[in-house]
Amino acid sequence: MPVINPVLWTLEIEIQFYIIAPLILQIFKMNKIMRRLILLFLIFGWSHFNFIPDLGFKNLLNYLPYFLIGIFCADIYLDNKISKSKNILFDILCLLSLLLIFTNPNENIFIITMIILLTFSERSKYFIKFLEIKFFLYYWLPLL
Repeated sequence: MPVINPVLWTLEIEIQFYIIAPLILQIFKMNKIMRRLILLFLIFGWSHFNFIPDLGFKNLLNYLPYFLIGIFCADIYLDNKISKSKNILFDILCLLSLLLIFTNPNENIFIITMIILLTFSERSKYFIKFLEIKFFLYYWLPLL
């Protein structure tokens, strides 16, 4: 009997998301402030209360907050009114967020730090370079 790749369960979740994504994205018909408030409420509410019963198999309902975080960050990133200029303050913010991810087990802190990292790392001067592979290979690897 062939061995099934154990990572394939993610495809099932992804297909479930693609099926309901058109329904979720109807939220973009609302004005910007209301849309973002509803997304934040859903992200934190869903994660905090975790009222999903265990169905015995993996389903989208267990992973919906992570998809909503991506939708929220894309909404902020694509907003043309927010400056895209690079600033060292974004480096500090991203570095602190990265440290919080590894030092704080709180789910809400994790959500906030992921939103910060996904939204603001592109606007950092140096942090984004740290995440690039060539920076790691040329500057950090020789030091190890």
